[in-house]
Formats: sequence, C-alpha cells, structure tokens
Amino acid sequence: CVARWGPDRKPAERPFHDHSGASLVWALGWYLQRVAPELTERLYAIAAFAAAGHFAVDPGSLRIRSAERIVYSQRGRMDLHRDAHSTYTLILLLSRPGEDFEGGHFLLEGHVELELPLFGGVLVDSAKPHGVSHVSRGRRDVVVVEFWGHHEPNASDWRPQPEFVGASDAKDEL
Repeated sequence: CVARWGPDRKPAERPFHDHSGASLVWALGWYLQRVAPELTERLYAIAAFAAAGHFAVDPGSLRIRSAERIVYSQRGRMDLHRDAHSTYTLILLLSRPGEDFEGGHFLLEGHVELELPLFGGVLVDSAKPHGVSHVSRGRRDVVVVEFWGHHEPNASDWRPQPEFVGASDAKDEL
C-alpha cells in the first residue's frame, strides 16, 4: 500500500507552461487519510489555526481533495493559477530558504511575494491567484493540501473533479 500510493511511489513530472522543465509531484491525499490519520489531523489543525478570523468556512468541515509533495528544482516555478473547485489551499515548506534553495517565493495576486521559513506555511483561498517564483538555485520542497466541500476522494483519484448532481436527479429540500 505504501509503495503504491504513498511517498515511495514514483513521482509524476508536471511540466512548466513554457516547457522549460518540470516539477516532481507525489500524490499523497489518499495515503495521508488512510495510512497517516494523525498527520491528517495535524494538517486540519494547522489549516483551522490559519483560517481562524480570516476565512468564513472552517477547514474542519471540508474534505482533503488532494495532498501533494512538490519538488521544484532550479528554474522550477508555478505560474499564478487558481485551484478550481477547492475551497482552501495549504502550502507548507519542507526545505530551508537560502540553504537548500534560492528564489522560489510564494506569490499572491497583486505582486505579493512571501518568503516562507522552514516548516512555515500559508493558507489561501483557492479561488485567488497564487504561484511560485523561479527557483534560482537548489531544490524547493513543499507539501500542498487542497480542501474542498465535495466527495471524499478514493485511492485512484490524483486530483478529483466534483461530482455534480444532474437536474433530473436533484431533489427539493424542505
């Protein structure tokens, strides 16, 4: 189970938009929730702490849509994007800025750059544009967790899409 769905699984390469390279991505969502429930609880606690007083929806009322370990090597980056269908995105830094890598700042719309410390993180509204600037040296290692209000993903879901009820299946709620 761990080798097939966990951190020992071979990573996928996520190409950059300009085809200059790729980031390595490990899908960890199902693994975390089934094999490491204590870690999943800590991720929820971190998200709840970050959301308190800043966001209307409690992360504890949501499900984990996806959890990924992403490694950006030199020239690695992620253009500004939105995580469609997710409510919140939690980013936790696993490498040391200035020692393990340079550059690779977390980006928010409006030209905001955040330099996260080792094990530092940020919780963002998934609908707001966010990204990562170029890594100029070394390797930037992060865990990215997306929370959403749709179904619980199964083991084969890398990054599931919502299941919408068709109009003919909808029932009135009184």
